Amino acid sequence: MTAIVLTSASAGAATLASWDSWSDSTTADGLDSDFSTALVTTTITGTAVRDIVTNRGSTDETFGTLVGAVSDTQALRMNKPDGSILEINVENNSGATLTFGQLHFDGVFTGDSIRDFDVVFVNVTAATTSASLGSGSITTDTNDVGFVADYDDFDVDVSSISLNDGEVGYFQITFDGGQPTGAAINSASTIDSVAVTLIPEPSSAVLLGLACLGMTSRRRRI
Repeated sequence: MTAIVLTSASAGAATLASWDSWSDSTTADGLDSDFSTALVTTTITGTAVRDIVTNRGSTDETFGTLVGAVSDTQALRMNKPDGSILEINVENNSGATLTFGQLHFDGVFTGDSIRDFDVVFVNVTAATTSASLGSGSITTDTNDVGFVADYDDFDVDVSSISLNDGEVGYFQITFDGGQPTGAAINSASTIDSVAVTLIPEPSSAVLLGLACLGMTSRRRRI
């Protein structure tokens, strides 16, 4: 029986949610994380979500600077158009304030698909949007390395963001930078090994740790 929801990460931080197995591709409310709790609900939605594919995946076996991802050939294929958005949703019912640490994902592009990104945080409850938390560009092309490879790693510092108990928000990753050269180009960028970490206060760690029973029952249903 697994009894840890906040998995160890860098000093002072712990993993709140991660997506590597992508097992809930048909969930109506979004793509559930590999573990989820009733106290903090985490899903991925957005216009960039195309489908889950079994012939692609990042093989470095880490979440960037964090350890723990399982190398596999499940990954999220994204829609091509510039301005495509991924939303990593967090609903906090833990009874404590969540202070985030890091947002990580692995990425690869194909052909003329999207490759540049910018990250902000939207607090739905407070109706506020942060300044840019980080941006970058995917440089690894599947034409060079294949669909299953060591994708580019991106670690975005999101430690300026907190979410109070009862609040709902999401990290919004906007992708663009495609170079349209024709419909015949195979063009579907892919991300994998997505993770969000927390800088946990003692109260947060205790409350989230109590949710391990929900995590265990969910794993048995997959």
